[in-house]
Amino acid sequence: MMILIGWKGLIAQSKPDSLRKHVVKLCAYPTSRSMVHPVYLTKAGGYIEKNFRSYSSRVQLQKYVFREDTVFNVMASFGPEDAPRLIIGAHYNVSEGVPGADGNASGVSCLIELARLLQRHQGNLEIRIDLVAFTLGGLEWAKLNFSGSNQFAKSLIEDSVSVLGMLNLDAVGFYSDAPGSQHYPMAHYAWMHGRRGNFLALILWPGTGLFPRVMRGLLMQYTTGLRVVKFKPIVPFEGFTDGDHMNFIQYKIPAMLLTNTRGFRNKYFNHDLDTYETLDYFRLSKTTDMLYRALIRYRP
Repeated sequence: MMILIGWKGLIAQSKPDSLRKHVVKLCAYPTSRSMVHPVYLTKAGGYIEKNFRSYSSRVQLQKYVFREDTVFNVMASFGPEDAPRLIIGAHYNVSEGVPGADGNASGVSCLIELARLLQRHQGNLEIRIDLVAFTLGGLEWAKLNFSGSNQFAKSLIEDSVSVLGMLNLDAVGFYSDAPGSQHYPMAHYAWMHGRRGNFLALILWPGTGLFPRVMRGLLMQYTTGLRVVKFKPIVPFEGFTDGDHMNFIQYKIPAMLLTNTRGFRNKYFNHDLDTYETLDYFRLSKTTDMLYRALIRYRP
């Protein structure tokens, strides 16, 4: 791992091997980490909690009951306790019968690696950063009131928490440089951005205030080795713009989505071939580094 001297101390870099290790672990259960097999959903949440506790003394479980089973979100916090918060979230459950490497062990591995990187900056951060792994999230569950992201966003409003904004990491590990590997919900996007699935998409939602624009500007300063493309659709497109961030937007919390566009690029997405071998850990690492460097420099 390289260490760079920079902002108020040491600037670390993420480890592709660590990201791969977390994806492999989350995809290695005998059956899917879903509500059909709640024991493995619980084990996945426990794995995230264990890793978070290695890097933060402020780890919480937000538990609630769904269909007679106790499910939970996992949160690790960094920075001043009472400062305005920035939420980075990713769901850790999957649909039944799929390993869910890209969707969404990729996003969760990014959260765990961010926790490792942020631990060294506890005394320098001017905002509070909450890394949250959501249960019952993703395209299948996110629109429902009992999804983990809905429960979490609602609790922020009920507790009158000052939230700067939310970033949703959903499918950030699959890339392809092959011609024709990228598809879109609207034809003109192909003309604008090309048909190679070699970029990370930042999807901003109209009417969500200044935060997405400020956050995008900060992220774009640290895109070394990673192509990043902004989208701001004026209408929602299923599978392209939806996800757990929409639960924050419905509570008037500014939010944005970071994704590889899921099934519009990855033909394995939400299928049994969405395995750890298909991911690009180099570009997943670049995504993690971009987020890390932007987060430690964010000012309220």
